[in-house]
Amino acid sequence: MATPNYVPVITSEDLKKGLDADALTLIDVRNETEIVADGKVPKSHNVPLPEIFEAFKLPEEEFVAKYGFKRPPPPGDDVVIMCRSGRRALNAIVLLRSLGYTNLILYADSFRGWTSRGYQFLHSGILESTSDYSTAGEEEKVSPVPLIAADQAETMRKKNENTAGNWMWNCNTVGPDGETLDKAVLRRGFL
Repeated sequence: MATPNYVPVITSEDLKKGLDADALTLIDVRNETEIVADGKVPKSHNVPLPEIFEAFKLPEEEFVAKYGFKRPPPPGDDVVIMCRSGRRALNAIVLLRSLGYTNLILYADSFRGWTSRGYQFLHSGILESTSDYSTAGEEEKVSPVPLIAADQAETMRKKNENTAGNWMWNCNTVGPDGETLDKAVLRRGFL
């Protein structure tokens, strides 16, 4: 279970295993035009970020009719949120926390990371994969920072809305069990 101020992060490898085992619900918050143009992770469900807050307040029947899957109940155990690069997914998690979804998981690699690893994705209903990346004999590089402070993410989101150009934000903070988290680097356009 996540603490109120932190967001758990899942690796690409663990996400793939969870999806293959039907143990996770993956929600992609990209816009529908991006899904059509770029494709989507198999077994993912699309609820665009501009709609997500109101969507999760809909009655169950309306939610299923509009989005094609059963809305997960709060607190959102085994629910992973993704987008193209990670930033919108983090914004979605911040929004959904106010509706009681306190255990959501961030897939920070998001769609870019998924495809760069050569994992299959659906494009126009056809399974595709990138052929220029091979993970044979390589271990996936896992971020040393397993948690991102949600309150800091909210600060990042506000700064992103009020700042033009690229920026980098570093934090050195203490995690929920007192462990010191290494610097978490969040970049506009990346996360």
